[in-house]
Amino acid sequence: MVRLPGWSCALACYIAGASVHVAPSQAEPWSQSAVLALGFGVPVVGTAVDGLVRTLGQGCGVLVPPEDPRALARALSRVLGGELPGPVRAGHTPGSSPSAAATVYAEAYR
Repeated sequence: MVRLPGWSCALACYIAGASVHVAPSQAEPWSQSAVLALGFGVPVVGTAVDGLVRTLGQGCGVLVPPEDPRALARALSRVLGGELPGPVRAGHTPGSSPSAAATVYAEAYR
């Protein structure tokens, strides 16, 4: 089932337990929904724009070119077929310790 709820202040209820989270943004300085999905251990597929590159880079998620629906569909098929990004596959999420989270925030503020 695909859900397109639109904007919500209760993102967690839609994200927790999902098979995949998609962030197909054209511009995204920082994606709260992608970060929440990673925190719940949900694989994230997003476009390679702005803050999503930093959030999903280094194997934390799957990045596809913006404005490329075929690439997005291929990435979603791979993830739904079991090809998961590194941290999700390994059974932990990025920033799962306070020191790891502090490092990410410190780099972002710099």
